[in-house]
Amino acid sequence: MRFYFIISFLFFSFLSQILSEENFIAYPKAYDSGKFDYVIGLEISRLPNSIGEDMFEQLPIIALDIRYGLPNDFSLTANLRTIFLTNSISLGTQWSFASGHVSASIGSNFMYFYGFANFSSMDVSAGGYSVIPSFTVGYAMKNLYLTFKGEASVMTLLSRQVSDIEVETSKFKLYGWRGSFIIEQPVYGDTYLLLAFKINYTGYHYPSWLAFTTTKHWLLIPEFQFGFRL
Repeated sequence: MRFYFIISFLFFSFLSQILSEENFIAYPKAYDSGKFDYVIGLEISRLPNSIGEDMFEQLPIIALDIRYGLPNDFSLTANLRTIFLTNSISLGTQWSFASGHVSASIGSNFMYFYGFANFSSMDVSAGGYSVIPSFTVGYAMKNLYLTFKGEASVMTLLSRQVSDIEVETSKFKLYGWRGSFIIEQPVYGDTYLLLAFKINYTGYHYPSWLAFTTTKHWLLIPEFQFGFRL
């Protein structure tokens, strides 16, 4: 992981010397009202061996992030994650402020997720709602944008079922923290790349809900995201 981080940072630093326009989505600087942007790519989680078999160790997920500029330095944000058996969608707002090369924002998202596995002898499903407050700070270095983001996750409802039998229900519970380091680099015109390294400290990592049948302790779960905007 450390090797990929160093190579990626050097790659983005090189690109910053040759291009281009101001484009970003995670960097917390305010958008102009009406500006729309998105990033699409993949997000991969690495699960500890204590909670999953080999098939659960790496979970590539299609990741779509959207941001829309609102008046008074507000932005509307939306996120979609899906691998068919596991899906989530979130919607929220953030307010940005800046001083020189440094920008920051505070925000909150409301997320819904649903997962199901109905094949062979397995018929299980899980779903839930959560509120995710966040604080973000970033530094602009020419056309290279470095962003640090901290999030807390409060599960307002979690339900798991086997066939038609509900086997677990939880409400209003803090279930995780996440820290992210994000690099964004414009490449050409409106095209840019996003690279994110994330660490989850969580008692319930929803993308791996199938592996969380009996685990009740909190775990550190790293994530990697690669995305682009065409």
